[in-house]
Amino acid sequence: MPTNNAGSFFFSRKNLAGIAIATLIIALHLLIGLGVFWPIVAVAGYGAAVALIPSKPQQQASIPTLESPATLAARAKELVSSLSRHGAATPAVEALDDLNQSLQLVIENWSRLNNFPEHQVTIRSIINQYIPGVIDAYLSIPTRNDPRAVEDLIESFTLLNSETMKIFNAIQEQGLNNLEDHGRALRMQFGQLPEDFKE
Repeated sequence: MPTNNAGSFFFSRKNLAGIAIATLIIALHLLIGLGVFWPIVAVAGYGAAVALIPSKPQQQASIPTLESPATLAARAKELVSSLSRHGAATPAVEALDDLNQSLQLVIENWSRLNNFPEHQVTIRSIINQYIPGVIDAYLSIPTRNDPRAVEDLIESFTLLNSETMKIFNAIQEQGLNNLEDHGRALRMQFGQLPEDFKE
């Protein structure tokens, strides 16, 4: 084992750089003369190279893997089940279920958001942060079915649902605009379409 370590160090970047620096110093001494302390300078150069040169190139930080749409969809459904299992009031569970249905609509059209990553971030945040945070805050209340607590819970889910539907409506609007653009292109290429002859 020690032999292997010695061999690996001999061919390491540290050692090779140190030898190169020491050889350069010796060559300079032979050419111009570095004085009686040239051996110390050579050893110091070698040591500095070994100390300063990294042994391995630093690896790039790994990029976190984002959840797939299927994972997000399953996570959103599980949040509804989790709230129901904890005995939350029926209106609160229904409000979260409405939010889940809106989230599913967006997730089903996930590819249409590829050019709008900010919307994807919003949906991920709603599923992974906002909803769990609201549920945790609710479950920390001793009297969970207190009308005020239930009202606050429903209001939070309704607000998140509104933001989710804004994104879904934007997806629909994008689709309608694309359809209109396609229709205009067809008219420019072929003239009147059969529908234009209808009275």
